[in-house]
Amino acid sequence: MINFKLFETKEEIIKYLKETKDIPCQTSKEAEKYLREHLPKESYYQNKIIRHIKELIPSAFVWKAAAGPYSRGGIPDICAVIDGQYFGFEVKRPFIGVLSDLQQRTISQIQCAGGKAYVVTYPEEVTEILRNETEIMISVSMDQSFYRELMEKEQKQVQKDYGNAFTVLDPRYMYEW
Repeated sequence: MINFKLFETKEEIIKYLKETKDIPCQTSKEAEKYLREHLPKESYYQNKIIRHIKELIPSAFVWKAAAGPYSRGGIPDICAVIDGQYFGFEVKRPFIGVLSDLQQRTISQIQCAGGKAYVVTYPEEVTEILRNETEIMISVSMDQSFYRELMEKEQKQVQKDYGNAFTVLDPRYMYEW
């Protein structure tokens, strides 16, 4: 399988596909068709990014925006609220994903309203964005093992004193301790 992250541009991957003997692509059109058929679907990237955000910042409220006849068009695929700030991530497949005019206008409207909205493909891009936008939160979340240990000690003491009835161990509430 091809590691698509190794290529920076569509031209690079098309050139590679045309030169590789294992892949039957002689023209740019055949190479583009190969990409459309062999790149994972957008939902693959969306799921990876959602899991990544939840792992990176467990206190984040993250959801996949529903699309349908009763929803507003152009809303980014992934929405997140992190420390009171809205983030929208429109996910596109590498090399072949194209932003629609409606998506571009919606991203601009979100940004004008004070929200953050970006076009991304890989979880690493989201990490970089969140590092730049929320540096304090990520550094706190990265050091969450300290808070988890503190909560576990507190939980053990509560269990010892009161039994399991009052025990709560949930990282979303770690700042309330």
